[in-house]
Amino acid sequence: MRLRFNIPIARAAAAGAAFALAAGCSGAPSATSPSSPAFGPSTVGSATLRQLTVARNGAVSPIPPSLDRSIRHLAGLNVAQPDSAKAYLFVSQFAGNPVQEYHLNNRKNGPAVCSLSGTSINGIAVDPAGNLWVPNGTGGGQGYTQEYAPNCGAPLLKVTDPNGQPADVGFDRQHHVYILNIFDANGVAGSINVYDRTGSLVRSLTNSTFNELIGIATDSHNNVFVSNRDAQGNATVVEFARGKMPGKLLGGIVLGLPGAPTLDRSDNLIITDWNNYTLNVYAPPYTGAPTVTPMAGLSLWCPLDRQETHLFCADLGGTVDVYAYPSGTYAYSFNNGLSPSGFATGSATDRAAPL
Repeated sequence: MRLRFNIPIARAAAAGAAFALAAGCSGAPSATSPSSPAFGPSTVGSATLRQLTVARNGAVSPIPPSLDRSIRHLAGLNVAQPDSAKAYLFVSQFAGNPVQEYHLNNRKNGPAVCSLSGTSINGIAVDPAGNLWVPNGTGGGQGYTQEYAPNCGAPLLKVTDPNGQPADVGFDRQHHVYILNIFDANGVAGSINVYDRTGSLVRSLTNSTFNELIGIATDSHNNVFVSNRDAQGNATVVEFARGKMPGKLLGGIVLGLPGAPTLDRSDNLIITDWNNYTLNVYAPPYTGAPTVTPMAGLSLWCPLDRQETHLFCADLGGTVDVYAYPSGTYAYSFNNGLSPSGFATGSATDRAAPL
């Protein structure tokens, strides 16, 4: 059982309650019936009320708690030995099976090949060495991020967060690890903690607009981009040049509700707007109008494959929706082992697109 807050933003802002200023949408999903072995994307109603999903341990997620929470029969998990030469996709769920690994090309809706444990997981990420990083959230701080060897391998480095609820991870070419806290301890505004490869804290990144942090990404120049919803519920993206303070608000990026950013090889910034169900691509220096295409479902994390020909979007309604890139054309979906009651939040490609 999960507890939830269900407080309109305007009312929560007046009360000054940070936890009530996070995301959510009203409406219920309806997964389209499959006309082939692959399933269609889930859909949800328009966003009229901003809410939080709160786990028993107090961890929070920017996901809509009013989604259909009916229990579905899930296919049994067939465990196979992954082939390190092939491409895979990790999918995390905030409340369901924590992390599962699938073949990247999953048009036939195949089962996961392996799985990992975790608690209250939002975003996940694969580093340049192929290791998976899984942030585990807790209420009130002291969450941790666990690194795993490739293909659901052995646990490696464990980073215990000193002051927040870890919810996403980024990397740069200098081997820094950026751990995003959706909120810091006791529900105050989130921040980014920067670690070296040994897990030692190097510095922290903050910004005056920060409140509820969503996702993080780096470009080919080690610049760090963070999406956020400020205390008034407005979407912002902040850039930290070379991963250092101070941060610069990118005023040209205008969204209803921000997903996690992704950067391609040309440093185009790809980000979803899950208020308007769109995929938005901003060309540098991110001051012009974006290329906008409609999305078939509600997704926050949409990483690119290594060839940068497809985006793999975790759909909160219980599917992974695949889109061609850069056209944004919907390709197919799969849902084997996923459920609307589990909230598919993060996704990470392995092998990841290079920095």
